Amino acid sequence: MPVFYSGFRKIATLVIFLLGNFLLADGLFHYDERFTSAIHANFMQTFNSQDVADDNAEQAPEEIISFPARPMLMSLLLPGLGQFYNKAPWWKTTLFAGIEVAGFVGWWSLNKKADDIQLEYEEFANVHWSVKDWVANSSAMNEYLFDSDTSYSVYTSTHAIMLMDSSGNFMSSAVLTNIGYDPFIHPVRDRDFFENIGKYDQFVGGWDDAYINGVANWIETEKQVGDSTEIILMTDNKSEYLDLRNENNDLLKIAGYATTVIMFNHVLSAIEAVYSAQSNARKRSTDANVGLLFDRRSNYGIGGIEISVRF
Repeated sequence: MPVFYSGFRKIATLVIFLLGNFLLADGLFHYDERFTSAIHANFMQTFNSQDVADDNAEQAPEEIISFPARPMLMSLLLPGLGQFYNKAPWWKTTLFAGIEVAGFVGWWSLNKKADDIQLEYEEFANVHWSVKDWVANSSAMNEYLFDSDTSYSVYTSTHAIMLMDSSGNFMSSAVLTNIGYDPFIHPVRDRDFFENIGKYDQFVGGWDDAYINGVANWIETEKQVGDSTEIILMTDNKSEYLDLRNENNDLLKIAGYATTVIMFNHVLSAIEAVYSAQSNARKRSTDANVGLLFDRRSNYGIGGIEISVRF
């Protein structure tokens, strides 16, 4: 009985291995041809001859699907689209698409708010800074800034602003040195104008609170410039104006960061789409084989099992 049981167990083991050879292996690698199943060989020969055309037809679209250029271009165009094409987990598509939407909405809202503040500080300057005040206060400001040196003028010292008369003729603010104030001459309120009146001391006299009842109302403040300290002249209106401009610049800077996030989101989405496409291609090309090793010295000629993985 023990001998019969031992022999039955060996036969059962062999049958299980042979059945696994037939059902599980796809082109198994054998060290000895006597282990090649005739049934399996005939079946595979018939199967391959009948379906070779179908295999070739299916191979072409498989290569197109795994080719990384298409999802890469999709993600460069719209982050998340390449992940959707690769049939990636939903969270990947949602993540990249969500960052894109959030980045765009943030960029748009920040720029919109910055534009509103720009209109606010420009209107503030239109009300509180004028050529009339600048000319009226020029003598006192010129004496303070240049220690009575007549070779310098607040109208031309460091920066000049453009003026325009009622006929539409343009001229430099240097003409004010000779003609003084003219009610028909107005400043050209361009980007340089709005920057200069808040940045340079020579324009501080144009603010309507620089002098009140003939008394100077401006103060000296310190500004850190690198390793040095710069003394600048400030009034309450100029300070409020600069606060608005600084808020505008901060919003534009953050909007620039949002643009950078959007750009990197496109690039990262494209890289991930390429990686996923190549990873999926490697998974599809993986082939696991199981076979028996022949050993003439062992019972039933079975020397062991070989498992191989090709990718």
